[in-house]
Amino acid sequence: MDEQQNEATSVSPYLKNENESKVWVAALIVTCLLIVLFRALSKKIIPNTSLGYLVGRNGVFALLVWGIFYAVFTRKKPTASKISFFVILSCFILSGYVTNHQQKLQARNTIRSIRSEFSKLNQNITKTSKGLALIEEPDMTISSTKSEFGELEKFAKNNFNQTIRIRNEMVREMQAIKWETLLSPQRIEQDPDFTEAWKMLKQAHAIIGKGEKATMAQFDDIVKSAKTLDVSSEMRAGLEIGIMNSMEISKSEARQIYQYEYGVLSDLKKLFEFLSNNKTWIVSNNMITFKTAEDASTYNSFIADIQNKAKQEALLQKKASDRVNVSLNNASKSLE
Repeated sequence: MDEQQNEATSVSPYLKNENESKVWVAALIVTCLLIVLFRALSKKIIPNTSLGYLVGRNGVFALLVWGIFYAVFTRKKPTASKISFFVILSCFILSGYVTNHQQKLQARNTIRSIRSEFSKLNQNITKTSKGLALIEEPDMTISSTKSEFGELEKFAKNNFNQTIRIRNEMVREMQAIKWETLLSPQRIEQDPDFTEAWKMLKQAHAIIGKGEKATMAQFDDIVKSAKTLDVSSEMRAGLEIGIMNSMEISKSEARQIYQYEYGVLSDLKKLFEFLSNNKTWIVSNNMITFKTAEDASTYNSFIADIQNKAKQEALLQKKASDRVNVSLNNASKSLE
């Protein structure tokens, strides 16, 4: 009887240690799973996967988590304490690698979506450059809603959308004044003293001025919007630097584009002044014809100047578009 009691007494500490071992191991597994889950749900960007960076970035967090784990589960277990620290730190580091890989995929999807919408925008502008036509607004579907990249995608598409709205508003107002009929021989024949022509030119100048003002205000809104994005301070700082570096170039290009618009209006005014001061022309067979070759040449030179400014404006728009495409291509290559 006594031997059985002694045997039971000797077994109990073993069973107790075994149970305690199972507890801290199970707790360690749960802790690691929570670390991985935290990384998966976090919107924080992991920009670097070098071991030194990951240790430096996660060391404090790992030490904090391990401190709590140590106080609760391994305070009197030196070996378990050491093992748990390295396992917890490893979980942070490995989850950093995995998160970085996932974020690269999200970033690629974001850049692909932005490039696609930007390409559509350019194609539509090219198609409608020879006439007053409305541009379709972009697809506002966000491909990376679970990360900071979703905020960037929404930010980019909102700006595309605003650019299109400004242009479409100008197109609607130009259509309302029947701008495309300004040089129509039939309209000119019905407006011999050019009362309507001068009125249309004045209205067009106001419309362009309104569009220019809205465009410049959009640049200011871009800066303000970037500062309120729901992203990490690191990403916001990088975004603000990128915006400020390109902002002056973009503003300068926009001003030049509007200067070409004003230049076209100026040439049109000269053309109607010429027609008003020279009565050597008539409208025949839906064409403006002149009695002298010299007057016809002068008229054609005005038309050529207008067409040249329109061509220069299109080239400047293409240059601005190419610059954005290069930036997007560079961003895409950096993720390879």
